[in-house]
Amino acid sequence: MTSNIRKGAPTAGPSGTSQPTLKLEKSEDAPTRSSAAQHSSNSVLKLLKRALEADRETQIKLLCILEKEVGSETEESLHTAKRARLQETPDAFGLHPLKVDQRIILSLQRGFNVPLTLFTAEAITAVSERWTALTLEERDDGVNDEDVNCVVTSTWPPEDAMLPDEWREAYGYFLETLSAFLPEREVARFRGHYEFLAGQNNFDLKFPTILRFDIGVRGRYFHKDVRRTFEPGSHKYARDFLDRCIDDNTERVRQIAQEQERWDPREGRRHSVNDRYYRTNGPSSTRW
Repeated sequence: MTSNIRKGAPTAGPSGTSQPTLKLEKSEDAPTRSSAAQHSSNSVLKLLKRALEADRETQIKLLCILEKEVGSETEESLHTAKRARLQETPDAFGLHPLKVDQRIILSLQRGFNVPLTLFTAEAITAVSERWTALTLEERDDGVNDEDVNCVVTSTWPPEDAMLPDEWREAYGYFLETLSAFLPEREVARFRGHYEFLAGQNNFDLKFPTILRFDIGVRGRYFHKDVRRTFEPGSHKYARDFLDRCIDDNTERVRQIAQEQERWDPREGRRHSVNDRYYRTNGPSSTRW
């Protein structure tokens, strides 16, 4: 159980420097865009389409080109922005005013993955103010074939819906929690993992990919049967992250292509799926 808990604002704060984002949306009124903006959008779209048809090595090269098209930062400002992001994200070993509940720590120690949504300041405060907000269940420990208690996470928000600021805030408390039961080298492993992800250029644009990659890494590490470690900065680690970026960008291209198929420039509006069904089956048909 927690003790001497006082509520306070975490030391972390959102980055003051806005990150460039990729917007490929069309409004219903289809406003006129400048020739420069139209050229940039067309260039990005061509790169995305080429990536769908390319082999893996070419996809990696196109991904690098795409980042240059989307981001306007120079090489020097990239390093400056990276340092700023790391400075403004939570100090994992700073003095935090909140303490994570002991039941969460024990669940991690027993090899059960706990989502980052339980490490936000809001969640920690909710548990400290109402002890019953966190419940336990018995599960097989996967080692000695014994039933042990672990926290029930299904009643908490899913971590794949977290926002960048929530993720940064939660990681500070998460890393602080790891030091309670893991050796220093393992805590350093996770800190290196966090710094690699938090220091990515175009962080906001990449965040959905960053979050999915992070969830996978933690899920494989905190596994009751087999713990799979990782080496931040290694060739395999960097390649796995790059593969995740390519797969997510490929899926995003498909979604953009589908959206463009629905857009009819002659009528200045998008066609819905029902419109296509109506044209195919005639006015007397109903879809549902």
